[in-house]
Amino acid sequence: MRKFLDSNIWIYALNESQDFEKHQIANTLATETGLYLSTQVINEVCVNLIKKANFSETQVQNLIKGFAQVHQNK
Repeated sequence: MRKFLDSNIWIYALNESQDFEKHQIANTLATETGLYLSTQVINEVCVNLIKKANFSETQVQNLIKGFAQVHQNK
């Protein structure tokens, strides 16, 4: 079964400085198999991590590369 996660779930999963319980739940969801992403969600996640979590450009580039690698392995 394929699943789609909203950008908010990805942001909680990737940003450890937010609510710890929400981070854990989101991280569990984000590591499940059968996930797919839209370009819009990737853009929203990147913008919010830069603005709200002070992610660097390098961190965002690595995140995008990671998303691409997971997609290629399907």
